[in-house]
Amino acid sequence: MTSHDDRTNGRGPAPVPYPPSAVANFFLAKSAEITQMKLHKLLYYAQGWYLAVVGKPLLNETITAWKYGPVVPSLYYDLKKFGAGPIDRLTRTIDRQTGARYSPHIDLDDYVVRGLLERIWTVYGELSGNQLSQMTHAADSPWSSVREAHPDLSGVDIPNAEIRSHFRKRLELGESHG
Repeated sequence: MTSHDDRTNGRGPAPVPYPPSAVANFFLAKSAEITQMKLHKLLYYAQGWYLAVVGKPLLNETITAWKYGPVVPSLYYDLKKFGAGPIDRLTRTIDRQTGARYSPHIDLDDYVVRGLLERIWTVYGELSGNQLSQMTHAADSPWSSVREAHPDLSGVDIPNAEIRSHFRKRLELGESHG
């Protein structure tokens, strides 16, 4: 059995929900062709389906509505140097106690989260960042409603309650994690 220390590379208990960098690293380990746009949309879908199925957030940070779609700002700034190109490394975060940078991951024994993330990858992993972006920009999406309410602002939080409600409706219509 994996201990909590293993989950955070020996840095003590991992927060649950997970840091976005841990979820991002799950997807980055799947492909060397993931761009920032695609990664942020995968995290949005992971957060949405987890909220719909489990009822609580997967990520310990808020997703925000930027001009070109849902974004997790801490990841954006960590990976900014990659621009629109593929990301060639795992994401990193800072240990608040030591100040050391490390690459967090999803606990190997967290079968619920790993199972959901595998499903997200199966359903959305072959789509491009542009295709995923078009999907997140649908007229009935949480991103669209936040952008419509705040057209001149970027970086407005997309409320988890709104994300959950949207994905619950999709679940009730028979969609299964995509």
